[in-house]
Amino acid sequence: MRVLVPVDGSEPSDIALDHAIEQFDDAEIVVLYVMDPVDGSTAWGPGSADEWLSASEERAETVLKAAAETVSEAGRSVTAESIIGQPAQTIV
Repeated sequence: MRVLVPVDGSEPSDIALDHAIEQFDDAEIVVLYVMDPVDGSTAWGPGSADEWLSASEERAETVLKAAAETVSEAGRSVTAESIIGQPAQTIV
């Protein structure tokens, strides 16, 4: 069995990850970070799409690394993935 746990580095996502680890002891944990290009804080202009992508990829790497370490420290199998999309539609 695989259990998908969307993560964003927030306290609620950390709690959700801990819950998945505790409740699904035989499952592989898949942590997913969604890079949202329609983020309200994005100011589009020349070069800003590339800057956004670079910053988003860096943030995804940081968040996924921390989540994967949490899962691994619990002795569990983990897969970490990131994807570009609107979180609600992408996660479902």
